Amino acid sequence: MESLGASNSRPSNTKKTPEHWAAVAGLISAATGLLTFLVTFFGLPAAGIDSPTASSATATATVTATVTARGEGQDTDGENQPSSPSSNQVRWSDSLLLSGGHDLDLIPPEESVVKDLHFRLSDDSTSAYLYNADAIASVPAGETVEADECTYLAKTQNQDSVEIPVGGSACLLTDGGRTALITINSLDTTAETAQTQTTVWQK
Repeated sequence: MESLGASNSRPSNTKKTPEHWAAVAGLISAATGLLTFLVTFFGLPAAGIDSPTASSATATATVTATVTARGEGQDTDGENQPSSPSSNQVRWSDSLLLSGGHDLDLIPPEESVVKDLHFRLSDDSTSAYLYNADAIASVPAGETVEADECTYLAKTQNQDSVEIPVGGSACLLTDGGRTALITINSLDTTAETAQTQTTVWQK
């Protein structure tokens, strides 16, 4: 005769109902949905997965600034203005042989009845005398002058004539109102001439 205790210890062979499996499927679906939400919200790195989409892309914008430099002769409105004074522009510059009187307003300067520059050798033939009816001045020894400085010298230190040694220079104003710089390079005592470097600027 079998005891009641032995009968109660046997495993139950109760068959799972469709409702049971539907409940299990619902739990799995809910768990999957929760996992998908967490991955979407926190990004894949939260789940231990590396993905290019998990990092934020950084866009670098390059801005190129165009700077328009205001050149000489242009005002703030962009309208053209006169450039540097024409008195600083060289009209003619070259070697010039002096043998009497020259018109420095001609291009090139040449001997003429209208004479801006008169020349003669000194008595000892070691220097040159230069004459000008309007304004002439010697340039201090060792100094180099440009147009404006030369004009200033001729107007403020003008004399009837100047004595210029070899290597020396003089500034003068021509009959046409131009500034000229004459540098004595050499003297020819036989021909009584002077080889010069002469520069004439525009008015």
